[in-house]
Amino acid sequence: MRLDLSGCEEKEIAAKAYLSRKDIEELILPERTERIGNWAFAHMKKLERLIVPCRELILGKEILKGCDALAYIGVRERETQTDDAGCLLAAAVRLLGAQELLIPPELGSRKWMARFDGTVCAFLERTDDSDFQPMWFGGEEDYDDNDTNIEQFRKKRRTEKLELTVLRLIHAKDLEDRAKTIYQEALAHLLTERECWQELVRRFGKEAALIPVLGDAGCLENREAAMKLLQDICPEGKALLLQHYAGQENERENCFFSELIL
Repeated sequence: MRLDLSGCEEKEIAAKAYLSRKDIEELILPERTERIGNWAFAHMKKLERLIVPCRELILGKEILKGCDALAYIGVRERETQTDDAGCLLAAAVRLLGAQELLIPPELGSRKWMARFDGTVCAFLERTDDSDFQPMWFGGEEDYDDNDTNIEQFRKKRRTEKLELTVLRLIHAKDLEDRAKTIYQEALAHLLTERECWQELVRRFGKEAALIPVLGDAGCLENREAAMKLLQDICPEGKALLLQHYAGQENERENCFFSELIL
């Protein structure tokens, strides 16, 4: 369901206005929106796209907490200019709760990209168990196993790092060399674990752009293992993978004949 509020005159989205709504996949905010209340869109489990007006917004607490399907936050009338940033912003808000990056007038600018990279690179450099605080319960309350199980917490943290890293390397607009190195090193480290490869294919298997990202990060050196681990990616991705290895073979042949000539 698509809910378009662009013609409404309200300047404020009330606290908990759409809390736990499960029927909305795309939400377009009123053009005059200036303030968004606490938990206004929290736990909208099917919300994939949020379109906001191009102005500074006063944000309440955790306005998008628990929006597990959120894939894009765009700015009205600038959506084609902010495609990369819109995907990155949604991931940062969904995975890190980094709603301080929701600055519509700056979205997609070099300054905004640098701010995103600063936030995410700091996250990547933290250990997988940092911020773990086990919760203790006296009864039969509902809880997420990540709150009490350190291994589940670490697994979730690695999954978050993997998604943010690959997304940024795919949407590489204004990516500076130092940040790029951090992302590539993080990716290579994460992919020493088989479960991260499985998560990679599950999350990005339909993205043909994944293959150049893996190649640039040095994650395709073991041809036999990579071909097996990536066997379920999209046809376009498989073609790029074969091209990658064909290119390596050509380079080796050229080097061999160059040495003979010398």
